[in-house]
Amino acid sequence: MTDYLSQSIFQPSIPKQLITDEDRRFFDAFSISIEHDGDDKVYLYAEDWCTAGVLAGEDPKDDIELSEDDLYARFQEIIRRSNGELPWILKESSYSCSRMRPDGFGGSAVFITADDVQFCNTSSWLEQRKHEAETGDIGPETDDSYLPLLREVFQALTTDDAGNALDIETLRRCAADTTSSGKLASIAWKIHRVIGSKEQDGPRCRACDGNLELSRTDTLLGIDREIYCCMDCEESYIRELTEADSPLERAVKCVGCGNLIIQSSARIFYQSDDFAHFIGECCWDERLRA
Repeated sequence: MTDYLSQSIFQPSIPKQLITDEDRRFFDAFSISIEHDGDDKVYLYAEDWCTAGVLAGEDPKDDIELSEDDLYARFQEIIRRSNGELPWILKESSYSCSRMRPDGFGGSAVFITADDVQFCNTSSWLEQRKHEAETGDIGPETDDSYLPLLREVFQALTTDDAGNALDIETLRRCAADTTSSGKLASIAWKIHRVIGSKEQDGPRCRACDGNLELSRTDTLLGIDREIYCCMDCEESYIRELTEADSPLERAVKCVGCGNLIIQSSARIFYQSDDFAHFIGECCWDERLRA
């Protein structure tokens, strides 16, 4: 007969004053042992970990079945009532077997805070690594916790003191420069390429390289169109559906009717400093055509 065994420990030791009688009932329901750790703390462990428990009532019909989620919610209550003294609790578990069966070994960990419960398992982690090695597909489970820091570095390298951001096309050109500023631009460009490969697939903004989202469809001058908006800046784009692989083009607003029109086919109505106002074919009159 093959015996499977799972054991768990909890860290850190918990101050005694944080544990109520109701907490102890939960621990008993999951066969969690309590051992004194000094005069004012207790250490929790389970020599035979079970994933479910029963909170006994005065009558058997009043018994309450508990899941691991109920236990983790109880630990969250302990963390909250600690008022910052106990910011987290972790559970680390091992799985072993009386015979050397390939499915009889492993481990898992649970990290509990006041607002979140995170779980990891050695088997699922190894399955993901095997998938990556066999297919070359770096899936969404790959650790990408470094991305927020990379985004901050990228923003610092591409934003001046006035808060103006360098657009992606200019950055690409600057990255080819051999000066000191060019070297910084080269680093920023490499970071951009790493970040970009992790972002959502689909059309991208030419100004900031952010993701474009289809906001609506309409028809102008008999042509069906898709209107895209950048998720990171205020740029808009148009795809005129005249063929299967219609290009995505930058959009501006027509001063005549307020419709979004393709910038490359629009005319400048008037210009003030660096800001231009455009008018499209939809609102051209004979005076403008002349």
